[in-house]
Amino acid sequence: MSKAASDAPRRLNLSSNTILLLVVLAILAVVFVFTQMYQPSPGKEAVETGRAMAQAGRLPEAERAWKEALRLDPNNAAALELLSELYRNTHRYQEAIAPLQKLAKLKPETPNLYANLAECLAQTGHQDAAFDEAEAQLKQDPNNIGALAIAAKMLPSRNEPKKELEYKRRLVQLKPDNPEFLLMLARTLVDYHYFDEAQPVADKLIQTAPDTPAGYGIRGEIEFRKNPTPEGLAKAKSYFEESLKRSPQESFPPHLYLGKIYTRLGQPDKAVAYLLKAKQLQPFRGDVDFALAEAYDRAGQSAKAEAARNEFVMLRQEYDTEKALEKRCVAAPNNFDYHLQLGKIKLRRKEFADADYYLHEALRIRPNDPQAQAALKQLAAQAPSSQTAENQEPGPRESLPPGGP
Repeated sequence: MSKAASDAPRRLNLSSNTILLLVVLAILAVVFVFTQMYQPSPGKEAVETGRAMAQAGRLPEAERAWKEALRLDPNNAAALELLSELYRNTHRYQEAIAPLQKLAKLKPETPNLYANLAECLAQTGHQDAAFDEAEAQLKQDPNNIGALAIAAKMLPSRNEPKKELEYKRRLVQLKPDNPEFLLMLARTLVDYHYFDEAQPVADKLIQTAPDTPAGYGIRGEIEFRKNPTPEGLAKAKSYFEESLKRSPQESFPPHLYLGKIYTRLGQPDKAVAYLLKAKQLQPFRGDVDFALAEAYDRAGQSAKAEAARNEFVMLRQEYDTEKALEKRCVAAPNNFDYHLQLGKIKLRRKEFADADYYLHEALRIRPNDPQAQAALKQLAAQAPSSQTAENQEPGPRESLPPGGP
């Protein structure tokens, strides 16, 4: 037998042995993968312990257990989600941000993740970041209520009226009996002069939440603007009086519009009384001074009318500066002077949450700056703690510019 012929069976046996070895190795690899897949993570037991503690109402112990799970396994998505939920539900919004941000990297498909992150960022004064996270959630789920609400509240300050109306209309479509969403949409529709669309929304608000003073105020404003006849003014007057009856404390719009109505009805003395009360409630609203100037003119008090007109011009100029600075702060987020100047304007106007936000941004840009520190000390002395950006959701300024009637 030739050498080649005698070597053939050996080559065949080697090939069979090699194939068998490869099959065994493949099986072992599959077993290893599945063993690793179903092997409990180092923090799994701590996660379950935390769940049991939370169900028993022992939240500090649940928090400790979930922190231990993250010590054992820093990428434990369940522990990150549970810990962030605990912080959100106990209003510890700042502490919730870090686990939510890490969860977004590890498990971005987590339901409601970006809406929860947007809420925490909004509650801690990070308006732009909150809006971005809300928009990210809406890309995943266009009908996410939480993300829609956060974005809708912030859109007025971003000057995107089309998107603002789209989001607020969608909120009311999704939750047609929610008074907050009805009020938000009705107010915005009136601000953009969509009076015909606003009227049934305001009517629904009054029907759904009859004790909401703002519903009657908006309804009165619609009548005032749509129908300036004596009959329309009488109807508007009744709505504003109803709003005042239900909440004398929150009475700025009714006093302003009742002043305007009495001016048009030829009763300037009554008009002045209501408008002076409106000025006391909102000293930085130029539209009050505009209306006061007209009422004083009709009452024959020309000196007071001129003073009111001068005050209106000054407030209008400050308002224009404020709006320009808001846009500049968005375009140049690291410009110290823009943030400091806008923070001081907000402080003077007693818009404490916004003042807190812009002054802290100025301090972030230029740490230890004496001007920013002094302004923040002034803010701390003037503002109730509940009206700073750390304790109040910052959001849009839904007021009209201080213009005419």
